[in-house]
Amino acid sequence: MKKNLLALFSLLLLAAPWNAAQAAKPTCDKPNLAPTWSGGGAKTYTFPASMFSDADWHTLTYTATQLDGSDLPSWLNFTPSTRTFSGNPPDDGTTSLELKITADDGHDETEVCPITLNLNSINDRPTVRNGIPDRVWSRSTRQSLQFSSFAFRDADGDPLTYTAKRSDGSALPTWLRFTPQTRTFAGTPPADAASLTIRVTARDGHGGSVGTTFTLTFPGDVTNTLEMTFKRIPAGTFTMGSPADEEGRNLDERSHAVTISHAFYMQTTEVTQGQWRSVMGNNPSYFSSCGDSCPVEQVSWNDIQNFLSLMNARGEGTYRLPTEAEWEYAARAGTRTPFSFGVSEINIGNFAWFWNNAASTTHPVGQKQPNPWGLFDMHGNVWEWVADRYGPFNLTAMTDPQGPAFGPNRVYRGGGSYYDAARLRSAYRSQNEPGFRYFNLGFRLVRNDS
Repeated sequence: MKKNLLALFSLLLLAAPWNAAQAAKPTCDKPNLAPTWSGGGAKTYTFPASMFSDADWHTLTYTATQLDGSDLPSWLNFTPSTRTFSGNPPDDGTTSLELKITADDGHDETEVCPITLNLNSINDRPTVRNGIPDRVWSRSTRQSLQFSSFAFRDADGDPLTYTAKRSDGSALPTWLRFTPQTRTFAGTPPADAASLTIRVTARDGHGGSVGTTFTLTFPGDVTNTLEMTFKRIPAGTFTMGSPADEEGRNLDERSHAVTISHAFYMQTTEVTQGQWRSVMGNNPSYFSSCGDSCPVEQVSWNDIQNFLSLMNARGEGTYRLPTEAEWEYAARAGTRTPFSFGVSEINIGNFAWFWNNAASTTHPVGQKQPNPWGLFDMHGNVWEWVADRYGPFNLTAMTDPQGPAFGPNRVYRGGGSYYDAARLRSAYRSQNEPGFRYFNLGFRLVRNDS
């Protein structure tokens, strides 16, 4: 009997009509939340579900407007299902935005919570849009370029100002002038101008900045007052080392991919005795009777560092030794054979001074045929110091490798007039301590961008 009465009572409750007066209204439990957006770029804010409560456990839906009931600004979006505001505030001086969020329980009951969105130091940094294309300029004639106003973009519409320096952060060369107001470079490149990479920085006046680089190149060779001539060697990727079946191969020549990411200028010949004397005031060469046009030798890696210091103080550019990768890349000149002229040793006498034709002495530079990139004596005459320490190759693909960070010995390349053809191969490596001097060991230079 008791069970029947309980069942009847339950049915009566279910059958009773809904009385709106019985429904509880949603409540705003966390009014006046004040999230802060700062800096540039798109942003989001999700208000907590606990901002509202509903005693009847009804599912709440949400709408958002400005506090005065007007629509949200066009840059601000609201996603009700995730309770999320998102947008990219403009840099228009607005410091806050008063909003109201309305919760609806689906039974004609609503509640409003106010919220203040604080906007602090809103600024979109400028971005690179089209960039600045590389240019080719002629030497010794006045040149100019104006980069486009579309090189950069500022989403806030802030006016941009510009500065320009070399890519390494140093000042532009004295012959080149940059006028920021017109975005114009102008000047007369000197006869010895080498390629020049420039970084232009755009600033929006609110702490935001972005930079991009472009390169001015000058066709033809570069020759300084010491009559050192430099060829521009293009950037590229090659296989460094030798294949396992190359005749005369050593175990330290294991092949691997190397990328030279920037063009560079390689001296077309070895440094001569006359050039050394002009800089250092002496001639250490064993074969000094060969004459000023013969390669300087009996110079150590350490001696060359002193030579470079004096060379770079002359104000005619910045010079250094090539890296081992740069040296082999330039020696190969796009070839993959043991020598830049092919596989066979039959023609080696046309390209190199070596034990079979040199008569146990060095010879004036540049007398043999050059390699495909116009470099002389990359095979033979004298060995050539490079910048790197000696060590096993890193066999992973490398970009602009600099050699091991530690090690007692430095590398030299190319073979000499006292050596057989196997040691003149493009991949052959030799090494000794940096204080080592030898009558068949010299060097050539790389000139950095002007």
